[in-house]
Amino acid sequence: PTDIGWQKMFFRWDQSPKNSDFDANVKWAEANWFATYKLAFVAGGPYAPSDTTNGVVVNENLLRRLKVTDPRMAIGKMIRIANGSNVPVVGVVKDFNTTSLRDPIDPVIIAANKQQYRMVAIRIQTTAVQPLLEHIRQIWQQTYPAGVFESDFLDERIASFYSREEQFGKLFRLFTAIAIFISCLGLYALAAFITAQRRQETAVRKVLGASAGHIVYRYTRELTLLIGIAFVIAAPVSSFLMRRWLDGFAYRIDPGAGIFIWGLLASVGITWLTTGARVVAGARANPADNLRD
Repeated sequence: PTDIGWQKMFFRWDQSPKNSDFDANVKWAEANWFATYKLAFVAGGPYAPSDTTNGVVVNENLLRRLKVTDPRMAIGKMIRIANGSNVPVVGVVKDFNTTSLRDPIDPVIIAANKQQYRMVAIRIQTTAVQPLLEHIRQIWQQTYPAGVFESDFLDERIASFYSREEQFGKLFRLFTAIAIFISCLGLYALAAFITAQRRQETAVRKVLGASAGHIVYRYTRELTLLIGIAFVIAAPVSSFLMRRWLDGFAYRIDPGAGIFIWGLLASVGITWLTTGARVVAGARANPADNLRD
């Protein structure tokens, strides 16, 4: 369903005297193609085996564009592809993606035409792939001795649609890890600076009865407030950039508030883990040693 054998063509619906307002992607495939790819029919079924077009199968999107609400009503309707003859619609399949998820699903017409076939689709078991591929290669070379045998897998072809996103994701994760590491160094240095700068204040508070837990709370509250300010700045920017990137896909998720909440909690957790030991050490220091100086 994702190969290059698609042709944009005009057509006429139900013996209309003029062409439709939109073109359809026409796929030439023999009758077993539907079972090979396990396409689901919502009405009718595949056409009879033939070397020429004796019936067509359309997808749901084509019927929606034609304002046909019930797929069963399309069975038996005549359709004329380009300058060909009128042939009946024998089946309607559920919509399926013909390209990546960046593009919306096109209106599709599938018909038989031996002259247009360019490849063979084979469903195989994956337990012994290499011996099986070699066996298929031998059969191919016996059948087409002058032809070159080339093969690939459907999942690899689909994965190639998103190779740019995969590379971007790896690069983004790398720089995110570096940014978090640098931020942790900065947080640890900030915690060390704060505890060193406020040694005497901490000592006085402890002498007056403040517990180590209360002092730790005061320090972490200030650091957490800084994280909150950073989040208020970063969240709108990241939301804007994410939505701009997702706008490139016809089918996409909606990044809700949960993503940002988890991001805030993770930031706070990293802050506490990074600065906790240094803050606790400053809070547990002997106040006499600090007040002496």
